[in-house]
This record gives sequence, structure tokens and C-alpha cells, in this order.
Amino acid sequence: MRSRYTLLFITLIFVFLSHPLWSIEKMNSLELLTEKFKNAGPETLIVFDSDMVLVHADFPAFQYPNLIKHRNIYKKVKESLSPERFQILANGTITQYPSILVERHTPDIIKTLQNQGIKTLVLSNALAGSFGKINNLLDNRLMTYKNLGLDFSGSFPDLSPKIFDNFEPTFGRYPEFKEGVIHASDPIGINVNKGAILVEFLKYANNTFSHIVFIDDKKKHVEDVEKALQVYDPDITFTGYEYEGSKLVSTKLLTAEEFEKAMDDLNNALQNITLENDSGLKKAS
Repeated sequence: MRSRYTLLFITLIFVFLSHPLWSIEKMNSLELLTEKFKNAGPETLIVFDSDMVLVHADFPAFQYPNLIKHRNIYKKVKESLSPERFQILANGTITQYPSILVERHTPDIIKTLQNQGIKTLVLSNALAGSFGKINNLLDNRLMTYKNLGLDFSGSFPDLSPKIFDNFEPTFGRYPEFKEGVIHASDPIGINVNKGAILVEFLKYANNTFSHIVFIDDKKKHVEDVEKALQVYDPDITFTGYEYEGSKLVSTKLLTAEEFEKAMDDLNNALQNITLENDSGLKKAS
């Protein structure tokens, strides 16, 4: 009997250590980072998702309170479109409307972390390459960040722009890195796993971190990063946060008719854009 309980105990410990789900917490504000990591330095990498964490559209329809309220309409629109058209629609929310900060103190929070020597990185599902009249979406997003007071270029100043073409392309688009920002080129997650991309970036950066922190509004991405890092280097301490601050913003709540019209208007504005073209493979310059 004792041996059976001993075996059970060892099994539970193994499961517990192999799947440390306790390392994923919920977060309502990025201000938590300055409290939790006030003693951290260059051995720590903090990775941020972009949309719905750092920024979101300056248009109520495409902010979380309305996306949650009208999730059934959103789902219906998604099911009515091909995967390519829905990729375009998802990416269109960041090209057709100005981006604003989710939290107004975010630039100060990130500068505080960077001034401690902590390395910072953005890992977004957004497209790279061209998009309509925009020559390169990653360059366009870097400009948006800088206009909002966000700059991630100082963490990896010696790294050249890179296209990670060892991944399966999504409509001809590969993950791309430049100036501290990675665009996974897969807004709806057809092929891309953020954990796999982060591991490839760590190999490219040839930088050893003892602690990696990842913040995303979607728990699945946090779990994917956690699992990938466990395989890549089990000695890395991982802290994951499911960010919920964008769900708490104050915004105008739209009627179902207003929300549906906003979705139709966006879709119509993007009708002439396609993804399957060579321009999607342009490198950031």
C-alpha cells in the first residue's frame, strides 16, 4: 500500500513539474510588471503581444467590449469568409483605423523596465509584407509605436531584420523581425505557433535568458509559449500572463446593427486586397 502511494506521489510531482500551469496568471494592468520585476535585469526578457495588450483600434467596434458583446455576429462573419478574406479582415482593424494605447501609462511602464536593463520584445500575429497601399506592415507598425511613445529597438540593436522562412508560409507570408518587433504574419492563427516563433528568435538572437515573461490577451498563446520553452530549455523560468485590461476599457457600446455595419464597412473597404502575391515576401528595409 505504501509503495502504491509513493508511486502516485512521484507521478503527481512529475506531472506538476512537467506542466507548471500555475505560472500563467491573469493580469488587468501592465503596471503589475514594474512591481513584480523591479529587481530584474538583462537576464530577463519580457515579450508583449501587440493588439489588445499594447494598442487597439481607435474605433469602438473593434475594441474588446463590443467584440465580446457581439461575439455571435463576429463568429457569423468569420464563418462567412474564406480563411484568406478573414485574415485580411482581422489585419484590417490595424490598418483602417488609428491605433491608440490600451493603457495610457504603457510607454512609461516599458521605459521603466528597459531602464533596468530588462530586454523587451513584441510578438504579434499581425501580417508582415505589403497590404494594399502599405508597402510593409511591420515598418508601418514600428512608426505607429514610435508615435505612441513605444520603442523596442534598444533591446537587440545588433540584430539585423530577419524573415523566418523555415516556417510554413500563410498565404505567402512568413514571420518577420525588425527593431524588437516580430510579426508572425498569421492574424487568425492558421499555421503559426507563437511559442515556436519565440524559440526561433531566441536561437537567432543567440541570447541566453534565465527568465522569460510573456503577456498575451489569448491564453492559448501563453500556453503555447510555455510549452515551447519547456522543450527548448527547461532551465528557463517562465511567467505567463493572460492580459484582460483591454476587456475593461471604457468605450461606447454599439447596437447589433451598428456593430454589423462596422464589420460590413471594414470588409467592403478591404475588397481589393489579396495576400497571395510576391510583395508579401518583401524584407523590411
